Amino acid sequence: MAFRALERGATLIALQRGKYRKRPDGNHIDTGAITAALEHATGVTSKLLGKPSPEFLRSAAASVPVKPNALWLIGDQPANDIAMGNAVGAHTIQVRTGMYADQIDLTQTHPAETTLDSIVDMPAWLTRNEHQH
Repeated sequence: MAFRALERGATLIALQRGKYRKRPDGNHIDTGAITAALEHATGVTSKLLGKPSPEFLRSAAASVPVKPNALWLIGDQPANDIAMGNAVGAHTIQVRTGMYADQIDLTQTHPAETTLDSIVDMPAWLTRNEHQH
């Protein structure tokens, strides 16, 4: 259905570029892989409206409203979450859960300000750092 709509001139909108996602029963293909297949099959380039689009994060900041450099982006994926935060000047916190292990080699390319083992470590980290930011 999507393939035929794109052949007729529809716009292809991607909400993120994830290749796969982890689930309790193993890895599953994610929407980024499907988007890439549709782009390849039709020659249509998608418009990215979600992760890791800097415009996505800027839009979220504007809706609050705050400046992007006042945001804290917490994520498990260096190539999506941390890269997006860094692109707009947001503060970034990498968590070593979820997709982190699969993208550990990208932490040098997309470094976060802070790395925590898990989101459950966030309250203690905030208490220790409340006067620094």
